Amino acid sequence: MSDLVFLASVEVCRDLSVEELSRLTACCRPDSRLRDEQIGREGDEANDLFFLKEGDVDLRFEMPGRETGPDMTITKIKAGDTFGWSALVPPHRYTLSSYCASTRCAFYRLDRQELLRLFDEQPHIGYIFMRNLALVIAKRFHAVQDDLARMHGYDLMEQRPREIW
Repeated sequence: MSDLVFLASVEVCRDLSVEELSRLTACCRPDSRLRDEQIGREGDEANDLFFLKEGDVDLRFEMPGRETGPDMTITKIKAGDTFGWSALVPPHRYTLSSYCASTRCAFYRLDRQELLRLFDEQPHIGYIFMRNLALVIAKRFHAVQDDLARMHGYDLMEQRPREIW
């Protein structure tokens, strides 16, 4: 799959033209990890945004004094998804740690400074990208909210407690 075809499939790149996508490829650096290898650490400076090309990534919270594991996963990122959005949102600190959750995962790193330069030079790209990023963040927030409600026996669609058998 070419870089342009892949980028066109990434949700935050939706509605960008082929020319705009080709400008964005200049910000993409390929990288990969093997199962259980860490990609980003909660609390670290968020210098990179990530587009997952293949495999799965777990976003986990870290508990002081405990080794992390899959049981601490908040959400799983699938191919074509974006993670590490803290790179574009002050205070630019990762709020969760990211780990490769498949045999191998391949992704693109997008450097925050390069992206911001591109957005300054091409405001339309920045506007579309950030609009789509806001939608990704909102979807992720609602998914976590739904999971928490279900854990407490509520069905948010019906706004009433569910009966748990």
